[in-house]
Amino acid sequence: MIKDELVPSENPLESSPKYRKDLAGGLLYKVLLSLYKSTSSKSRSCLVDLHRPLSSGLQTYQEKPSEFPMKKAMPKLEGPVQASGEAVFVNDLPRFQRELYAVFTLADVASATIKSIDASEALKLPGVTHFLTADDIIGENNYMFAGHMFDIPQHEVFASREVFYNGQPLGLILAETQAAALEGAKHVKVTYSEIRRPIISLEESLEKEMEFKHVRKTVVVGTPTEAWNIVDQMVEGTVRMGSQYHFYMETQVSLAVPSEDGIDLYSSTQFSDICHHAAAQVIGKPLNFINLTVPRLGGAFGGKTFDPALLSAAATLAAYVSDRPVRLNLDLASNMRIFGKRPAFIAKYKAGFNNDGHVQVVDIDYAIDAGFNEHGHIYVSDCATYLDMSYYVPNWNWVGRTMKMKTNKKTVQPTRAPGAVPAALIIETIMEHVAKTLNKHPIQVKELNLYQNGHRDIYGHVLQNCNLMEVWRRLKDVAEVDTRLNQVDVFNQDNTWRKRAITLTPCKHGILYLGPGFGATVSIFCRDGSVVITQGGVEMGQGLYTKVAQGVAHVLGVPLENIRVRPLQSISSPNSTLTAASITSESAMQAAIDAAQTLKERMRPIREKFPDLDWSELCLKCDASGVDLSVRCFNKHKLDDHPTFNYNTYCTAATETEVDVLTGQSQIRRVDIVADYGESLNPVIDIGQTEGAYIMGLGGYMLEETKFDMETGRILSDGTWNYKPPTTKDIPIDWRIHLLPDTPNPSGVRSAKACGEPGISLSTGALLANKQAVEYARHELLGVSDFIPVDAPFTPEKTQQGVGLDESVLLL
Repeated sequence: MIKDELVPSENPLESSPKYRKDLAGGLLYKVLLSLYKSTSSKSRSCLVDLHRPLSSGLQTYQEKPSEFPMKKAMPKLEGPVQASGEAVFVNDLPRFQRELYAVFTLADVASATIKSIDASEALKLPGVTHFLTADDIIGENNYMFAGHMFDIPQHEVFASREVFYNGQPLGLILAETQAAALEGAKHVKVTYSEIRRPIISLEESLEKEMEFKHVRKTVVVGTPTEAWNIVDQMVEGTVRMGSQYHFYMETQVSLAVPSEDGIDLYSSTQFSDICHHAAAQVIGKPLNFINLTVPRLGGAFGGKTFDPALLSAAATLAAYVSDRPVRLNLDLASNMRIFGKRPAFIAKYKAGFNNDGHVQVVDIDYAIDAGFNEHGHIYVSDCATYLDMSYYVPNWNWVGRTMKMKTNKKTVQPTRAPGAVPAALIIETIMEHVAKTLNKHPIQVKELNLYQNGHRDIYGHVLQNCNLMEVWRRLKDVAEVDTRLNQVDVFNQDNTWRKRAITLTPCKHGILYLGPGFGATVSIFCRDGSVVITQGGVEMGQGLYTKVAQGVAHVLGVPLENIRVRPLQSISSPNSTLTAASITSESAMQAAIDAAQTLKERMRPIREKFPDLDWSELCLKCDASGVDLSVRCFNKHKLDDHPTFNYNTYCTAATETEVDVLTGQSQIRRVDIVADYGESLNPVIDIGQTEGAYIMGLGGYMLEETKFDMETGRILSDGTWNYKPPTTKDIPIDWRIHLLPDTPNPSGVRSAKACGEPGISLSTGALLANKQAVEYARHELLGVSDFIPVDAPFTPEKTQQGVGLDESVLLL
C-alpha cells in the first residue's frame, strides 16, 4: 500500500523535546497523548483497520501497532501549540513601534448616494491621526481582479459615490490605539442623498424579476419533456435555505509594515495572490513592492478567499500614506456586516417517478440571492455540477437563476461546499417526498435510486470505481439500521411528546483540482541536516503542514522532528492559487514530495560513495561536494481529461435524532459515517475533517439563521446573541466514523481522496430526521400524513411550529 511508509513510526508527541519540555508540566502533552491513544472509543470516531481483508467488513482500530502502524495515523503537528494557546496568528504578531490601529467607517443605509463624509470631529479626538476615503487612493479603488480563473467584477475598497449595501466600508480611521480608532469611527458624519427603499428578501427579488439575465444556467439531460408521459406519479414542492456565515474563529485581519524598499504585508487569507494584487494595485506599485506573508489561519471555510483582499488593500494604503505600521483587525459584528456569506436559495421542484420508487425525471427552478454583484452566478454554476449528488435520474431539466438584491446586500462568497450544500438539500428533499407519497421509508427509495458503477452522471461521464453502493451497504451493516428502525417505531408508539427518526444520506462529491497547481520548495541545512519547506498552500486547520511534512519525511528517510513547514510567502511561493475545494493538502504534498525526491537523487552519488555517513554528516559532505540542497517543484494540475471533476469522494451517514414535540428542541442521538477516502494520507486528520464538515452542515441546515432589518438593510444577527452556530450540545451523543479499506484512488495524489468538504452534505440527515419526527407527531396527534416542506435552517422554532399543536390537542 502506497502510504504505509509515509512517516517514520515514532509518535511525534513522544519524540519531540519541545512538546515534552515546553508545555506546562507536561500536562498538555499527557492529555493529547491520552486522546491520541483513545481513538477507538465509541464516543469519538472509529478508525478502520486498513490491513484487514474486505470480506471481514469494517473494523474499529484498536492499539495493535503491528496491524495498524502509528505512522499511518498521527495528530496534527500544530495540535499542541493550538491547544495550549501558543499558536501565532496575524493579530498575535508583536506590536511594532509607532504602529497604528485601523477601523472602518461603515454605511448605515443599504442603497443611497453619498453626498458628503465629514471626519473633522473624529480627527479632533485624542489619538486619532488619519481618515482615509476613496479620494486618498493612489492607484485603483478596486480589490478584485479580472483575467484569472475567477473573472471577478470590480469591488471598491471604499465606496466612492454609491452605497451598495448596509455595512459597506466608506473610509478608514487610523489611531494610536484600538479604542481611539473605534471611537473615531463613531464620530464620522456621513450625509446621503437619494436614500432608496432596500429590497432584502429573495422572494421580493423573484416577484420583481430582478435577475441577472445574462448569467442564467440551464442543464438538460435526457428527454425530460417526453419523460413526463411515462411516469406513474408526480410530486412538486419548494425548498428554501437561508444564508450562512462562515464563523471562523479568527476574524478578518491584515497588518501592513513599511520597510526600506516596500511594504511587508501579513494577511489572514486563503488566496494570497488576490491579496498581493490588491495591495499593490491600491497604491499603484508593482507586485515586487509587496512582500506578503500568510501565517496559519484560525479557520476559513471559504470566507477568506476573495474578501480578505479588502483588508489587505486598506491596510497597505494606510501604511503607505502614514509611513507607519497599520493593523486592521475586525470585531465580530463588523466582520458579519461587511462580508459576504453563503447565498440563500429557493428551489421549486417537480419529480416524476414509478410506483416502485424509481425517479425518472426531475424539473428544478433554482434561484439564489447573489447580492449586488453578478459575481454570485458562479455559485449557481457550482450547484449545477452537484445537482444529481448520489442519485441516478435519467432525465433532468434544471434552470439556475442569479437574483440581484437591487444593490442591497454584499455579494455572496464561497462557503464550504458551495454547490453541494444546496444540491444535497434539494435532491434529498425530493427523495423524501417521493417516499412519503409512496408510503415507503425514505431509505428504501434512496437505495433504489443510488448511482452504481458504470452509470453516467448528468454530464455524461461514466462513473468508474464508483463504490457508493458498497459504502451504503456497509453503513447499513455497521449502523444496525434495520434493528434501529424497529426501535424507533417502538419508541414513537410509547411516547407522545418525544419522537425519534433515523434516515440515511449518501454523498457523491466531485473533486476538481482548481487553478494551475501548487509549488513547494524543500531546503536542507547542511550544518545539521534539518529541513525546511515552504509551499503555496495555506494552513487553516486542515492539517496541510502535517501531511506535507509526512511526505517529505518519508522520501528523505528522516525523523519528522527534523522538518519544519514555514508559512506561505510571496517571495518563495509566488502566484499561488487559492487554498480551497479540499485538494490543497495532497496537491502541495505532491509538490513537496517531488522536490524531496529530486534532492534525494542529487544526494545519491555521495550516499553511495560514503555509505556509513549519518544524515547530518551526509548533508555536510554534499555541501562540500557542491550539491545544491534546495529544490522547488510545481505540481501542475492536469484538467484536460476532466472537464468537470477529477474524481468523486463517496460517503454515507446514518443519523438518528430525537425531537421534543412541545419545544422543538432536538438531540442527535447517533451518527454513523462510512467514507471512501482512498488510501488516506492521515486517517486521524481526515476523520477530524469529516467531523468538522458535518458540524458545519448542522449549523447551515439546522441552526444558523441570518436576519436583516427590512427597512435599513442592516444585518441583525451580527453576533452570537442572535446568530447560533453549533456548540457542545449539538454534537452527536454517539458518533462513529469508519473509513472504507483497500480502495486506492488512481486519480488522486498518492492514491488518496479529498475529505474536507464531502461530509458537510451528510448532515442533511439531521434536518430530515427531525422533519420525519415532526411528521410522526402530526400523524399521531392531528391525524394528518402530509409532507412538510423543507425550510432551512430548520430551527427549534420551525420544528415546534411544524407540529401544528393547538389547545385542543394539548388538553387531550
